[in-house]
Amino acid sequence: MRRFLLAAAVALPLLPSPAAAGLDEGLAAFRRSDFGTALTELEPLARQGDAEAQSLLGVMYARGHGVAADQNRAAQLFTTASAKGSLRAIVWLGNFYRDGQGGMMRDEAKAAELFRKAADGGDAAGINNLGNLYLSGRGVPRDIARAADLYRQGAEMGNAASQRMYGLMLYDGVGTGRDRGAAIKLLQPLAEKDDPEVQAKVGMALLDGDGGTRDPAKGAEYLRRAAERGRGEAQFALGKAYLAGNGVSRSAFQAYFWLSLASDHIKPNLKADLDSARATAAAALTPAETTQALDLTRTWKPKGTVVAIQPGEGSAPLPRSGRSAGSGIVVSRDGKVLTNAHVVPACSTLQVTTTEGRNASATVLARDDTNDLALLNTSLQPPDIARFRDGKPIRSGDNVVVVGYPLSTLLSREPNVTAGVVSAMAGIRGDVRHYQITAPVQKGNSGGPLADMSGNIIGVVSAKLDAMKIAGRLGDLPQNVNFAIKSEVARRFLTEKGVKAETASGPDTLSAADVGERIKRVTVYVECAN
Repeated sequence: MRRFLLAAAVALPLLPSPAAAGLDEGLAAFRRSDFGTALTELEPLARQGDAEAQSLLGVMYARGHGVAADQNRAAQLFTTASAKGSLRAIVWLGNFYRDGQGGMMRDEAKAAELFRKAADGGDAAGINNLGNLYLSGRGVPRDIARAADLYRQGAEMGNAASQRMYGLMLYDGVGTGRDRGAAIKLLQPLAEKDDPEVQAKVGMALLDGDGGTRDPAKGAEYLRRAAERGRGEAQFALGKAYLAGNGVSRSAFQAYFWLSLASDHIKPNLKADLDSARATAAAALTPAETTQALDLTRTWKPKGTVVAIQPGEGSAPLPRSGRSAGSGIVVSRDGKVLTNAHVVPACSTLQVTTTEGRNASATVLARDDTNDLALLNTSLQPPDIARFRDGKPIRSGDNVVVVGYPLSTLLSREPNVTAGVVSAMAGIRGDVRHYQITAPVQKGNSGGPLADMSGNIIGVVSAKLDAMKIAGRLGDLPQNVNFAIKSEVARRFLTEKGVKAETASGPDTLSAADVGERIKRVTVYVECAN
C-alpha cells in the first residue's frame, strides 16, 4: 500500500493541470480556426494571468477572430503578456509600435527593440520582422546584409516568410552570396503555392539548370503558372521556351503570343532580346497567324484563361475584354492598396504590380463611388507603406509631387514622377474635397499618390480637366488643371474600413527627385480586366 501511494505521488505531477489542459485545448482550437471554443478556453485563463492565453486572446482581438476587432484591447493583452515573457506577445507588441496601432504612437525604434528581444529568445517571427526593418531601414540603420542573415536564421527555423525572402536574396545575390541551388531548395516548395514571383524564378532556374538541377518540363510548368498570372518575365521566358522547344513542344505561334504579352511588362534592358526572339517567331508564321496571335493578346486575361492556344482555334470572333489601368498606394502592412473607384469598375480579374515588378492578384474590399475611392486586398508583403501628412496643413502655392503610371501602354511601365504646386484648395465648382494642382497628370495617374516635400501623402490623384472640351466652351486651352482627393477624405474612408493610416510630419525640404524615390516604393500599377 505504501509503495502504491508513493507511485501515485510521483505520477500525479505528470498529469496535466486543468489550466494546462485548457491552454492546450484553446491553442488547438485557435489553430483549427474554431475561435468560439478558443475563446471559451482562453478567456478564463487570461483573467487568471496566463501569459500565453493572454497573447492568443490578444491575437483574436487584433484580427477580429471570434470577437469584435478591438486593437486597444489587443494592445493591453500584449503589453501584459509581454511583461511576463510571452514571445508571441512581444512580437505583436512590436507590430503595434511599428504600425502605430492599438493606441500606440508609431515608434519603429521601439519595434526594433521588441523584435530583437523576441529574436534573442529564438522566436522565428521576431527574427523575420527584425529582418524586415533592417531591409527597409526603419527603426534601425538600413543593412541589407544583416537583413539577409536574419532571414537565413528564420528560414532555418521554418518561417515561410523568411524562407521566401532569403530564397529571393540568394537567387539574385542581394545582401548575400548568389547561390541559385540553395535558393531553389528554399523556393520550390513555395512555388507550389500561388506565388508568381517565386514560380517565375524557380521556373527559369529549372528550365536551364541554373542552380544544379535541370528539369525543363517542371520549369516550363512553373513558368506557365506565373505567366498566366501576368508575370512579365515568366511570359518572356515561356515564349523563348516555345521558340526553342525547351520543356514544351516547339511552337512559333505560342512563342509569338507569350512574347507579345511580355512586351508590355518587360524591363528595358531585356527589350532588345525580346524583340529579337519575337521577330524570329514571327518569321515562322503566316500573316494571318501573326494577326490571330495579336488579337488573342488583346483579349487575354490573367489567371490562366488562355492555355494551349494553337493556330486555327477560335475562328469565331472572340469577345473583347475591357481593361482599365491606374495607380494605387500601399497603405497597410498586410498589402492593402488605396486607389480610385473608377480605376476598378467591375473587374473579372484584378492585379497590382510594384515598382520592382512583383505582381499580386487583388480583390476589391470596399468602394466609395461618391468620393471615388476603393480599397483593394492583395497578397503583397510590402517592405514599406505610405505615410499621410500630419501637422501643418497644406496651403495654396505649396510644392507637391505626383507619382504614378500614366499612359502605361504607350510609355515605359515604371512610375513617373512629376512636380507642381497646389494651385487651389478646392476643386471643380468649389468642391472642398479636392485640391487643384498643376503637376502634370495623364490617364493612368488616377489612384496614385500626391505627396508633400517631406514624402508624405496629402492626396489621391483623381482627375484632370478635359482641355479640349473646355477650349470649345471658353475659346482657350487650359494648362495643367488637375485634381486630387484630399488626404483627410481618404483617411476617413480607410478608418471606416478598418485600416489605420500611418502618419508622419517633417520639414518640406526634400527635392522632387528624393520625394519621388521615396514614394515610388509605395506606389503600384493597378490593372483591371472586365
